[in-house]
Amino acid sequence: TVFDGVIASTISDVAMTGSGDPERARGNIVTFNTFTVMGVPPLLGRTPTDADRPAPGRAAEPIVVLGHRFWQARFGGDPGVLGRQLRLNGEIRTVVAVMPPRFMWRGADVYLPTVFERGRPVEGASTTLSCPVRSTSATTARPTVPVPPATAILMTDPFLRAPGGPVRR
Repeated sequence: TVFDGVIASTISDVAMTGSGDPERARGNIVTFNTFTVMGVPPLLGRTPTDADRPAPGRAAEPIVVLGHRFWQARFGGDPGVLGRQLRLNGEIRTVVAVMPPRFMWRGADVYLPTVFERGRPVEGASTTLSCPVRSTSATTARPTVPVPPATAILMTDPFLRAPGGPVRR
């Protein structure tokens, strides 16, 4: 294989409502495998699993992972935040994890796992999709796969699925 993992994310302001005045948080809308590929375990809770991801014919409860700084500021560092339900952009999401202080990817307050699909924009999100990759191969080795086939591999990753098959550029 060329890559050990591929993730995608885009940033968006997120409206948190339901208790008191509405608040705005910085959201990072991410693929479900983001934390596994990045190799950073949560400080509290668990990272998203395949069971959290919706599948054809199976709905899944929406979840959220909190950034450490947001957890401290908004919830006073309360470990009881796990399992709590938050209304984010009108959708109820259950808190499954809090990331450690060193994890500040894209400066997000909240990480919203989702499935990106071709032709379905993420409401309110940036039009730019960031797709970092991870490879445990030696970084000094020459790539053995030319760029077009490597791109094809990225486009067929199940976490970047598209209805009807892989994304074609």
